[in-house]
Amino acid sequence: MKVILLADEANVESAKSICSVLESSFGISDVTIRSTSVPSDRLLSTVRSLSDESVVYAVICPAPSTFTAASESAAAVINLLEREAPAPVVSCADDAAATASSALRIARSCSPASDAIRLAVFRNLSSARQSSLVRDIQLQTSSGPYLMKISAAYDAGNQITGDGVTFTPTTDGSATPVRISGKVRDRYDLGDRLALVTTDRQSGFDRMLALVPYKGAVLNLTSAYWFEKTAHIIPNHIISVPHPNVSVVKKCAPFPIEFVVR
Repeated sequence: MKVILLADEANVESAKSICSVLESSFGISDVTIRSTSVPSDRLLSTVRSLSDESVVYAVICPAPSTFTAASESAAAVINLLEREAPAPVVSCADDAAATASSALRIARSCSPASDAIRLAVFRNLSSARQSSLVRDIQLQTSSGPYLMKISAAYDAGNQITGDGVTFTPTTDGSATPVRISGKVRDRYDLGDRLALVTTDRQSGFDRMLALVPYKGAVLNLTSAYWFEKTAHIIPNHIISVPHPNVSVVKKCAPFPIEFVVR
């Protein structure tokens, strides 16, 4: 895949930055920088010589607020390419903050011709979406109402400690499940399955250090989410999640190896 990137002399650094992102993020290394001041007949000659190749033309345009000879040249080049080139034409902003988005626009135009580039674009978009979600959650959890809710739960002692768990009596006369406590989770044997209660206990160095409001619910629901998302890869033990802090799971033979992934 070939990219022809046209820029004014004042935009060369922006062009080089876009080239760097195209190669590092999308694997597009065949990028040639040309001048927007190139004579039209020379540019047309390039267009015709590449008519049988997979190519994308990108033009760096100065900011609209600064209408200069450079911006006039960029506009003329875009008009010429849109009339004569059989390939996509992409306009890019001359702005350091827009380097990544300009490279993404170019890569999107290249993606129909390459499965590898299309996959790289998909991964880039997915990563950007995840970053947006994280920023949104960080803003939400630093807002006043959220902090007040956490403070109120803490002051009222509403953390889930694992104490006070009750079971509805059964008609078959079976014994009430016995609580077996770990550092964070409590386990109850239900016969053919287990109930795991993820508490708000915060442990460290094999000691219970604090009770963090909603910690157990976040931990249990996050685990449930990923078990659901990966169930098609390998079966797991989840049967149901009847409560934000509770998972009902299959009994499994333990594999006595522990490891931590950071």
